[in-house]
Amino acid sequence: MSEELFIEQLNEAIDAIFARAEETASSDTRTDVAALVSLASELRLLPRENVKLNLKEALIRSTHMTTSGTETAAQAHVADYQTITPYLTVKRPEQLIDFVKDVFGAVEVFRTTGSAGGLHAEVIIGDSKLMIGGMDTVEEIPTALHVYLKDADAVYQHAMNAGATSLEAPVDQFYGDREAGVKDPTGNVWWIATHKLGTAGTYIPEGMRSVTPFLHPVGAPALIDFMKEAFAAEEISREQSPEGMVHHAVVRIGNSMIEMGEAHGDLAKPMPPALFLNVDNLEESYQRALDAGATSLQTPTDQGYGRTAWVKDAWGNVWYLAAPIQKGK
Repeated sequence: MSEELFIEQLNEAIDAIFARAEETASSDTRTDVAALVSLASELRLLPRENVKLNLKEALIRSTHMTTSGTETAAQAHVADYQTITPYLTVKRPEQLIDFVKDVFGAVEVFRTTGSAGGLHAEVIIGDSKLMIGGMDTVEEIPTALHVYLKDADAVYQHAMNAGATSLEAPVDQFYGDREAGVKDPTGNVWWIATHKLGTAGTYIPEGMRSVTPFLHPVGAPALIDFMKEAFAAEEISREQSPEGMVHHAVVRIGNSMIEMGEAHGDLAKPMPPALFLNVDNLEESYQRALDAGATSLQTPTDQGYGRTAWVKDAWGNVWYLAAPIQKGK
């Protein structure tokens, strides 16, 4: 099917969405377009200039393979909703946004400036959304992330050319990943990987997303227990020594995963992140987190974009709990 037809179908879908019409894909609609409709629906109310033009440009870019190896949005199951979204807070957010665009083929879908002058942006890498924000006066929250791309070696070299610092050159791991580690110019750690043991044409392990927060706590078993009690987390896997050190664990909350490995040595120091967590019942989730040992940073409060509460757990991780504002309240 021609690229002209793809653009025509995408234009029609966006026109319908901005007219608040119900959009469904016809039998001859490319799967690329059908997969993008849910993302477009979520983005149509973004308060920015030229949003329609920017939305179309972002969606078109997300359907094409980039130099970093991200596949089409239809293949990547477009990031329309995530239970957990990492929030990267840095003093130079524009520099970080440029870095993830250049190195990982990120697509910027939203940017705004807050009343205090801080920048907030949202980008998509593969099937995963990240929030990036900050200004020169903020306290930075360096974060470790596991990112799966088609060619780890090429992306690693691209990151180095873009100013990253090498933590680990690409190497084949026993668990099937070709993996490397870098620190970006704003201080975040990226474990860049290509999974080699999946079915033909795939490079992301089954059940994982393109980007997953990777925690390096001291006392990982207790942190896993906290997540279970506070957020109904499900433990997917755990590799643990007889002495109790967790080498690697995967925990699911909603439709998102969190990876972790006990802090050790120079490459895995504690880097507690900020995580935006969508919940069904804000008050219940907030109280459960406090009962599990978290400290309140903000009580449940109505914001322009929803109802939120902030807590910090005993390991320093900040959880931005969020739920839609219920009508009639």
